[in-house]
Amino acid sequence: MRFSGRTAAWLLAAAALAGCGSTGGTTGGGGTSASDRSVLDITWGWGWESTASSGPYRDMTPVERERMLDYYRSRVTEEDAAGNALPAVEQVRFEAKAESNAPTGAAVEPVSFVDSRGRAVRLEDYEGKKALVLVFTRGFPGYICPLCTSYTAQVAHRYAEIAAAGAEVLLVFPGSPDRVEEFVRAAREILELEGPGALPFPVLLDMELKNVKAFGIEGELARPSTYVIDRKGTVRFAYVGDQPHERPDVDTLLGELGRLMGD
Repeated sequence: MRFSGRTAAWLLAAAALAGCGSTGGTTGGGGTSASDRSVLDITWGWGWESTASSGPYRDMTPVERERMLDYYRSRVTEEDAAGNALPAVEQVRFEAKAESNAPTGAAVEPVSFVDSRGRAVRLEDYEGKKALVLVFTRGFPGYICPLCTSYTAQVAHRYAEIAAAGAEVLLVFPGSPDRVEEFVRAAREILELEGPGALPFPVLLDMELKNVKAFGIEGELARPSTYVIDRKGTVRFAYVGDQPHERPDVDTLLGELGRLMGD
């Protein structure tokens, strides 16, 4: 067991998730609105590029820090080709027309997560009712990942389309619950550009990483992984990335769900 749930930490996380409403347009850096900020500013806060011994890279060597920052800078685009500012929810592009790169066709083994109120949530509860889009975030590998928050925001932004295709989204945060509040807050703030910043789907915990191990996606906590599961509980699409940007975009997910509706 790498992590164990502690009551106090869990209560904080539960309170945060139970109130996933708008952040009210959080500002920073002298009053600049969220609409003028990149997803890196939103996730890591102002001054994230500082070399001070704080921030998401405080335990890294200078070389490790610059390598990580360069990677994230390269994945975020703040302007379109015409020079117009992009909303934060559109600043990261994920894999278009992605194809499964992990095993499909088998029934999901019985797995159970814990929701924000400490209740068990089982995938089998959805069988015969809804398809599922199951998204594993990376958890907290020493910092909140801006690309995981961006992906969460993009899925939430188009949740109505996913729901219309007969599916529910389950978002899994592996490991200790004490960073869930920070993760949810960043995802909600990215959503603020397009309206209310609520997450319309549950955020679940895999505190002891049992399900990460069952899916074979162990990494620095978990590898970024996305699954589409049909109403019978069979995995129909599976994409497991090595890097945070390696996820199927929402159009890919909708295409997979469209095929399920035709079955």
